[in-house]
Amino acid sequence: MISARRERINFEENLNKIQLVPGGAGVGKKGRSAGFYCETCDLTYKDSLQWVDHLNSRQHLVATGKTAEVERATLQDVLKRLEWLKKQKEETEKIDDLDIRKRMEERARLGEDERLAKREKRKEAKKRKRVVEVKQEEEAAARGKSCDATTASEDAAIMARMMGFSGGFGTTKKN
Repeated sequence: MISARRERINFEENLNKIQLVPGGAGVGKKGRSAGFYCETCDLTYKDSLQWVDHLNSRQHLVATGKTAEVERATLQDVLKRLEWLKKQKEETEKIDDLDIRKRMEERARLGEDERLAKREKRKEAKKRKRVVEVKQEEEAAARGKSCDATTASEDAAIMARMMGFSGGFGTTKKN
């Protein structure tokens, strides 16, 4: 008598495994070679669709001692199965929902940390650049010119650089 399959078909048992295959093994279905192997019937199938068809075939059922008679499910069996499936779905949704939320929150937190670190780096680079420019201006002023000898435009330029307006309002793009 045929009954519903209780166990899952394991399609992943040989996933990501390397298997040495003899030269003549790829011809025909008889014997063990690369692919899905049925020990009961001593046949090998190259893809999962053929293999599942074989598991449900008359030849395989006869070899395993089952008859082609189908077991009828009662209303109680169907209701139990539906209830079980509903519980399974709710459990997986809870787990998936929590995992997704946690991952999204973690990713948002990491993204914010990265943005803050970049912002701090840029601020530090600007400060260092400003300090270097101010020192250069002070050295240039001390070396060559006295305070009385500078013109108003030079004073304005020095003051603008000290305040961080060294580039003006033009582009910062480098050629």
